[in-house]
Amino acid sequence: MFESLESMLLNYGYQGLFLASFLASTILPFGSEGILIYLVQKKFNIPALVLVASVGNFLGACTSYYIGFKEEYLSKNT
Repeated sequence: MFESLESMLLNYGYQGLFLASFLASTILPFGSEGILIYLVQKKFNIPALVLVASVGNFLGACTSYYIGFKEEYLSKNT
């Protein structure tokens, strides 16, 4: 099982980290830091990893804010 997880993380790399970071700041209650540390240990480019994780977290937070803002707007106007 761990071999398939490891190969999946290595195959998706930066895209997987972005998706995990995005989902961690919106829907799923988990941390993407473990994936980040794993990819650092596998010799991925550290500045690129930090950038991808930061952008994913930022866009996920903006998405959550937008959803909350629209829900508040809709509840005031109904």
